Amino acid sequence: MIDEDMPVRSQGGARLTAALALALAASTGFAHAQRRPPAPPNFDAFYELGPDSLIRRGVPKGTVKGPVTLPSRVYPGVAHDYWVYVPA
Repeated sequence: MIDEDMPVRSQGGARLTAALALALAASTGFAHAQRRPPAPPNFDAFYELGPDSLIRRGVPKGTVKGPVTLPSRVYPGVAHDYWVYVPA
């Protein structure tokens, strides 16, 4: 409903204010929805293998045996998987 006593400038200003408020609300909601979750920590960046962990010529390689499943005697119905490194 248009009030004839209200100047035209105020009606346009009210419409402009409403449009700006709507645009601001829409843009902040859009920006919030586009945020990426934080990346998980990279623990490999902090740990470096020493010289004893590197592969060397002339040194035989071992093998990994498993998985071997062993039932628990303490907690019935629970089983654990194990892998065992067997040196050469």
